[in-house]
Amino acid sequence: MLATSQLPPGTILTGGNALMDAIRTPLCDAGIVKGSEFPRKVQRFARRRGICFQYEPSLGKGSHGRVWLATVSTTLKDPKKELGTRLFRAMCRDLGIEPRDL
Repeated sequence: MLATSQLPPGTILTGGNALMDAIRTPLCDAGIVKGSEFPRKVQRFARRRGICFQYEPSLGKGSHGRVWLATVSTTLKDPKKELGTRLFRAMCRDLGIEPRDL
C-alpha cells in the first residue's frame, strides 16, 4: 500500500479514485489516439528503428485499412474515429510493439 508521505506534493486525497489517479504512471495510459494518428505513429517508430512500414487504406473492408510493420500486420479501424484503449493495445500487440513506444 502506498503511504500518503510517498505521494507527490500538492496531491489532494478526496477518495479512493484520487489516490489511484495520483499513483498512476504515464506508462499505463495510451491516451486517446485517432485512427488517422496510428499509422503516423507507427511510421515514426519504424523510421527510428529502421524497420519497413507500409499502410494500405484500400486493403480493408469499408473504411478499414491494413498497416504492416516488417512482416506483421494489423487492421486499422476507421481513420476518422478514435481508437479505444483495448483496440489500440491489441493493434500494437499484433505488430509486436509496446504502446508506450509510440
